[in-house]
Amino acid sequence: ENGDNKEENREKRPQVSYPVLIALALMNSITYSLPLPQIYSSICKLYPYYRTAADGWKNSIRHSLTTSKCFERVEERSPHDTRVAIWKIRDEEINTVKSMLEKHRNKNAELVCTEDDEILNEASMFADQIRPSTDIQYSRQE
Repeated sequence: ENGDNKEENREKRPQVSYPVLIALALMNSITYSLPLPQIYSSICKLYPYYRTAADGWKNSIRHSLTTSKCFERVEERSPHDTRVAIWKIRDEEINTVKSMLEKHRNKNAELVCTEDDEILNEASMFADQIRPSTDIQYSRQE
């Protein structure tokens, strides 16, 4: 029986588009930006399905990042003077992204207590856990 439940959970893919997944991850970072590995990590925290899913979803995330006008890649310097690729929501697209998230939430409004709707309503609670790798440059040095 437990094996069946485990198998059932693996097959239950969230009904959330990849751009919405990316937007949720980025909107929950304090700078609206994250390096790619932290985008993956954030998505896995928001939707545990992706923790055990085949890695194909990561290819789809990368594709969505590069083809969507809402996201852009910028290079920043790390504290160790290496370049770090950061993905962010374009400043001029913040309202577009917020609208995209609202449409997704409204689309699911008629469903009774969907997991996706709960996550969209409570996603802000992850803000303290999801931080861009560049946060270190903002910390005070004594």
